[in-house]
Amino acid sequence: MKKLFMLIAMAAICVSAAWSADNNELKTIDPQKLPPITQSIIKTYFPDAQVVTATKQKSKVRNSFDVTLSDGTELRFDKDGQWQRVYRGGEPIPQRMVNLKIAAHVNNGYPGTSVVMMEKDKKGNYQIQLSDGTMLVFDNQFRIKGY
Repeated sequence: MKKLFMLIAMAAICVSAAWSADNNELKTIDPQKLPPITQSIIKTYFPDAQVVTATKQKSKVRNSFDVTLSDGTELRFDKDGQWQRVYRGGEPIPQRMVNLKIAAHVNNGYPGTSVVMMEKDKKGNYQIQLSDGTMLVFDNQFRIKGY
């Protein structure tokens, strides 16, 4: 009986792994095939940088694009081309990319710091990291939710 149970469990694991592999496709794409809005965001906020790598992840859970720029910036975009995450390896994110209410909160409460990572979830909540390591969470109305 134990052998039969183990055999069924192993079969289930194999089927699950195969399903996961089939439903989580990651492939490198030509940067020109990124959604137009993604290309526009890159040109607007990072005009001097070139796309080094662009990948498309397609799965049952999430479809997204990951882009690495020549200046080291890493960006994630949703399936529609809207940014979800911006990380600059400790360098400031262009200030005009940061929402005005978030920027005002940072300037007033954390003078001398800059936003170095910014992430937006499906509900419109923001999580940001400042140059001093502080993490801040804002709701979709740009009210501070946590530190």
